Amino acid sequence: MPRNLIFLLSRRCLLRCPECNVHPELDNGELLSDSSLEKNITPISRKQIKGGIIWTGGEPFETPDLLLHGLHLASSYGFFSEILTGGLWHRNADSMLKSLVPYRDFINIRISLDGPHLAMIGSEPILNLCTEIMKRGFRLSFTVRTGDPYSSPELAALKNDLAVLQGRLTPERIPTAHLWHQIPHMTAPAESPSSPKDSSGGISPSRKCRLAGKDRVIAWDGHLYACCGLFLFPDNYRLSLDFGSNREIFEQLRLLGPKEIARRLKIPLPNCSESSESTPCPLCQYLWKHHSTRLRTELFSAL
Repeated sequence: MPRNLIFLLSRRCLLRCPECNVHPELDNGELLSDSSLEKNITPISRKQIKGGIIWTGGEPFETPDLLLHGLHLASSYGFFSEILTGGLWHRNADSMLKSLVPYRDFINIRISLDGPHLAMIGSEPILNLCTEIMKRGFRLSFTVRTGDPYSSPELAALKNDLAVLQGRLTPERIPTAHLWHQIPHMTAPAESPSSPKDSSGGISPSRKCRLAGKDRVIAWDGHLYACCGLFLFPDNYRLSLDFGSNREIFEQLRLLGPKEIARRLKIPLPNCSESSESTPCPLCQYLWKHHSTRLRTELFSAL
C-alpha cells in the first residue's frame, strides 16, 4: 500500500535552483488537469493510501486555483494534506493564507529550506512568513538537506529563531522529528562522464533503491511515476509507469540498483561522490536521461 499520494501540479517556480529536479526551462505551461485530480482523489483511493496527500510541483502556490480545488476534494474525502513549498509566496502571504482557512484542520504547510532557497529568499522573509502561518493556527514544518553545503550558519540561526517562534506562538512544542524533515544531499550527475572508468565514488555496487514505489506520484501530465525524481525530463525520457515496458525497467532499476545495471551494460558512470551522498538517485537519473534507449533495448537481454 503506498505511503502518500503526491501531486506535482506544474513546473512553475521562480526560484530556479540549479540542482532542482523540476527544471523550469522545460516548462511548457502544462498543468495537472482537474480530471486527473478527480480520478485519483476518491473514497476508494482514501482506503488505498496509508498517509495523506502531498501537494508540490514546481511551486504549488504558483497554481493557487488548482491547489485549492485539490484541497477541497481531499478534505471532502477525509485526506490530510501537506503543501510542500519553497516559500516565495511570502509577498502574498495574507491573501494566500486567507484562501487556506477553510482547510486549516486538514493541512500542514512544509517549507523547503534545502538547496539555495534560504539564500535566494532570505532568513527574514522566511521568518516573517512562518510568523503569519503560526499566528493563524496552521501546522508548519520544514525540509532541510543533510551535510554540506546546506549546514550553513544562516540555517542554524534560522532554526534557533524558529524554535523561539514556535514556543511563543504554538500551545504545544512539536517534536523535532515532526518539525524538521531531513533528506540526503544528492549531487546532480554531469552530462557525460569524464572518463570511461567507473568513477561513482563511494556508492556501493549493491546499493538499491528503497524509496521508489513507496508513494503514488502523479505528475502534471496525469501519469503515474515511481518516485519524485523520474518525472523531471522531457516527455520522451520520462519513466512513467503507464508506458509500455517502463514498469519492468523500473523494477530492474529498483531491485538491482543503477550501478549494477551500469556495470552489466558496460555504461561508464559520472562521479557523484560526495561526503553526504547516501542514495542511488543521481545515478538512476543519469542512466535514464543519457542511456534510456539502451535501458529499453538491452536491459532484459543482459539480465
